[in-house]
Amino acid sequence: MTLDILISEYTATDKPSCLMLLKTIFPGTSDENTFRWRFESKRMQAPIMVCAKDEDKVVSFNSWLPWEFEYKNKIYLGFQSGESATYQEYQRRGILGKILRHADTIAKKRNADFLFGFPSTMIYGTFYKAGYCPIGVLPYRLRLISPFGKASNNKTDHEFDDFPQHIIAEQNKISPVNNAEYFEWRYRNNPKHYTVLKYTENNNQAIFILRPSTYYNTRYRLSINELILLDCHFTSYNQIFLNNAFKYIDNTYRRKAFYLKSFFNTRTDKGLALRRHFHITIKSRFEIMCIKPIAEDLDKSTFYNHNHWNLMPHIVDEM
Repeated sequence: MTLDILISEYTATDKPSCLMLLKTIFPGTSDENTFRWRFESKRMQAPIMVCAKDEDKVVSFNSWLPWEFEYKNKIYLGFQSGESATYQEYQRRGILGKILRHADTIAKKRNADFLFGFPSTMIYGTFYKAGYCPIGVLPYRLRLISPFGKASNNKTDHEFDDFPQHIIAEQNKISPVNNAEYFEWRYRNNPKHYTVLKYTENNNQAIFILRPSTYYNTRYRLSINELILLDCHFTSYNQIFLNNAFKYIDNTYRRKAFYLKSFFNTRTDKGLALRRHFHITIKSRFEIMCIKPIAEDLDKSTFYNHNHWNLMPHIVDEM
């Protein structure tokens, strides 16, 4: 271990050392496929990737994935701080703080409007010191799925070709851009398994993007099957239609999952509609959203106001 740690932007020659670091810190979840999906997909912008190297060895790494947001018919470019890892013997040496500052310079060159992230409690303080402003807490909410009754054999659809163009959009909220390119990258090309469940009633349609998962409760040593609602889109917020749409999920996943889990901003129209169907709030499990302006003309009074953000778990790349 040397005293001189070099902070630099990632290059292709760093890939083997980065992969070794990520596999070591996140065994079973980070591999070549996830690395290729996150960082080598052809998108509108390349990700920001910064390495800390001890000689030729990558000892710490942080990445920012590009996301487009729409607000009042204007597109903003944000980069989300995502996969991050540091070897244990190099922790608590201020390396992550240096990486975060280096990323600011790259973001300015990329004409980013802002950086954002959902830092864990372990690294929250480092992000705060680096100028990331916490703007809101998004608690996870649950909808219990009753195990009683007959399970349905509803077929699920993985195609997005007929994604409806008349879904409800909230122009007065900061919302991630949903288009064919985004869905191709986020779900179809992702190594993780996702399910698209569609419910149609008369002229209304609901689309739910779901991912089955298993939560291990260390206290009771139980494995619990859960269902994550990453995103959803509706052509109507009619209450009867929404009730039937969520019953459709219940019937489809009865005996396959204990509950449906998600987070959303209840200050949005979509969040207000969803809140009626998620009856339990988990105070101990949440995401803290932080934002760091990069563009000098970014309206902080708008972007620092958490009530303006229309977010769901799909914006967190590891889900």
